Amino acid sequence: MHNLLQGLFTEAAELTDFLTAAGQISLLRFASDNSKKAIVLSAASLFEHRVTEALLGYVDRISSSNECIISLVKIKAIKRQYHTYFDWENGKAGPFYALLGEVLGAQLKTECAKEPGKGRISAFLELGQLRNCLVHQNFAQYVIEKSSDEICALCEKADAFVDMVEDLLGVVGRSAQPPAAQPPAAQPPAAQPPAAQPPAAQPPAAQPPARGN
Repeated sequence: MHNLLQGLFTEAAELTDFLTAAGQISLLRFASDNSKKAIVLSAASLFEHRVTEALLGYVDRISSSNECIISLVKIKAIKRQYHTYFDWENGKAGPFYALLGEVLGAQLKTECAKEPGKGRISAFLELGQLRNCLVHQNFAQYVIEKSSDEICALCEKADAFVDMVEDLLGVVGRSAQPPAAQPPAAQPPAAQPPAAQPPAAQPPAAQPPARGN
């Protein structure tokens, strides 16, 4: 599970242990209810961020960082569009498979038609719908029937589905890039000119013949 979510569960468990040891039963119930709500919202928000970032990263790689294409996708397909990617209420991922296209969408759909992918996408959709219920059905009074352990298991499976999406988009994006330029082969060192030789010794100058007396 993502370390941010794991941290939330750890803190919630520590608070539960503290209140239990102190015998604060009413506060324990209040803390448990609000911890579950906070974790559901945090997880759903984190997953939205990771999925949209994975899509943008894929577009960036495939388009070779084309600013026009990235801007178009961000405005028309990403910004305020995440809620349309899935049929949350009916627990269906069909819209997302269609969004990814015939190749990637079909690949993800096949992986999610069998375990463990089937359980992962189911948990992801259930968590997303829980988030929608909290936001749109009176957050203060809405009751999450699942236990903290059940919420933890749900987040763990949903997190694994997001991992699948990131892996799918990341691997394809990298493989679509042209091969990295290879550094030029090392050149052999240039031949050094021969060291200058010292000038040859000159023979002594001829002496004039001695004059007779």
